[in-house]
Amino acid sequence: MADPTWNGPQPPLGPPLQGGQNMPADPIHPVPGRARRIGFERHWHELNRDETGQLEPVAATVVGIDGIGGHIELGPWSMSPNAARLLSESLTALAKIAESPGLAKFMAIGGPGDDAA
Repeated sequence: MADPTWNGPQPPLGPPLQGGQNMPADPIHPVPGRARRIGFERHWHELNRDETGQLEPVAATVVGIDGIGGHIELGPWSMSPNAARLLSESLTALAKIAESPGLAKFMAIGGPGDDAA
């Protein structure tokens, strides 16, 4: 579902959230008692499932919960805003290493663990 007006990291792969939208109960993300889950924004990402080699959509959603506050749900996981920032920084650092010329050169010459050497 491509939306040419979308300004997020990737066009929505499902219905977009309307800010402050009540979200249904979700057994993957249970809440205490009768607390409400309110969705504020959702971004979609396609991640490779290594065991199948298929891309799968994964939603990252800002959710507010009565008595708890805001957090981010990423697929079946959830985290605090601070944990999301740390994950972002960690993934950015790992991406830089994965794209580094040094890693490409190391892999080309066969580093440790290369049985062909």
